[in-house]
Amino acid sequence: MKMNLQAAIENTAIGHLLLDPKFNVLCFNKAFLNDYAFPLGLNMKEGMLFLDKKQEFTLNNYKIVRDSKKTISYDEKYDKDGKICHFNIIVSPVLEKDNFMGYSVSVIDITERKQQEIARQNMILDLSQRNRDLEQFAYIVSHNLRSPLSTILGFLNLLEIAKNKKDRDDSLLGLKRSAKNLDNVLIDLNELLQIKKTIAEQKISVVFEDVVVQIKESILPLIKERKVQINYTFDEVKSIVSIKSYIYNIFYNLITNSIKYSSQNVYPRIDIWSEKKGENVILHFSDNGIGIDIEKYGDQLFGLYKRFNYSVEGKGVGLFMVKTQVKVLGGEISVQSTPGKGAHFMITLTAN
Repeated sequence: MKMNLQAAIENTAIGHLLLDPKFNVLCFNKAFLNDYAFPLGLNMKEGMLFLDKKQEFTLNNYKIVRDSKKTISYDEKYDKDGKICHFNIIVSPVLEKDNFMGYSVSVIDITERKQQEIARQNMILDLSQRNRDLEQFAYIVSHNLRSPLSTILGFLNLLEIAKNKKDRDDSLLGLKRSAKNLDNVLIDLNELLQIKKTIAEQKISVVFEDVVVQIKESILPLIKERKVQINYTFDEVKSIVSIKSYIYNIFYNLITNSIKYSSQNVYPRIDIWSEKKGENVILHFSDNGIGIDIEKYGDQLFGLYKRFNYSVEGKGVGLFMVKTQVKVLGGEISVQSTPGKGAHFMITLTAN
């Protein structure tokens, strides 16, 4: 029976490890060695002190088992040859007449299960986002389309009862303006819908400095008029493989937004830089403008047709467009700001 049990343990797909009370290795099977130890750079041999890349975390869990004399289970995540792998670790006490004799460790590869969970979570998040988008468009249709349409109907009524040329001309002028407003809303909606459709656009290497230079050239008259200073450095990350038109529009909207909301008595200054953080690229856009009251407007900041300073011309579309394009690229955008002290936007994208 002993021989059969050892053979079963040796040939199982579950990794097994036996440790003494001082964490010295007593024995292990091939599955533990090949699927867990080797990929993590652990040179296993009997009699060695067992340490892994999460030493403090691992030892704390094992001490819980020693002190409680109960089995615990937890999950670990490792980067295995550039691939993220997930393991379920089960640590049980080895007892002899209630005396603690060591640890029995089982390691199960749960990568496939975790990937399915992540895919399911992403699907739920995507469906939630789609529902929010539908609610947003429903709001636009019920409010932003209704207003110019009602105005058009009002001017049509005025046109029907107009008694002289001046009244007719005024009504026609009002109709023209209202129709133009309605057309602008439809153009905005169409542009937003196109964002979702153009994700299949070919991804290429986009050099951040080239994007800034192109934008500076395109708004040169505005830069000269407002005496704007744009500083940029991309030493940590110079480029990214992405959709060029999206990256350009994100940069363009954030730069022009900073100029638009600059302080009256201070020349606009915009600082742009890149940062590498793990597998992500973080793009920073900082300005010395009038800032935003995050506590008051933070939850509405990236909403469509949301404006917080009506002394500045605009439609409230720019930041909504930025966030939409960042989300389509799989990224995140956040902002730090204090009224009167400028704003700092941070965009996180997956590197290449």
